[in-house]
Amino acid sequence: SHAGKVLLCNDADGKFTLPSIVTTEPSDPTDPNQLNNLGASFTFVIVTAATDLDIKTDGTDKFVGGLYTGVDDATGKTFISGASNDVITLNGSTKGGLAGSIIKVHAIASAKYAVEGITLGSGTLVTPFADA
Repeated sequence: SHAGKVLLCNDADGKFTLPSIVTTEPSDPTDPNQLNNLGASFTFVIVTAATDLDIKTDGTDKFVGGLYTGVDDATGKTFISGASNDVITLNGSTKGGLAGSIIKVHAIASAKYAVEGITLGSGTLVTPFADA
């Protein structure tokens, strides 16, 4: 499992699918093999500028939260996920994803991944959130 680790993204058009959120209470909460993954966190650090990099859920889980995208002239914009958004696409420019961008994702509830981060971009910024 990659939960709790820093994931260095060197694939400009990589596709990263988050695990389905499982909220079932384990019969033995001390069992290290339990399936419940509430609280699992994933940190994506963009090392190689993205061209078409996707961070996706299973399609049932959705993103809640937002990302700030900054550009080199000290301007930027905050984008908030929509209720049906289940993919974040970075393109290395208008959707962010230049080297140094950081996105953190946390399993917070059934079907809900909280997302936060600062991405680096250029040009006329647009939302990186979409529906698959």
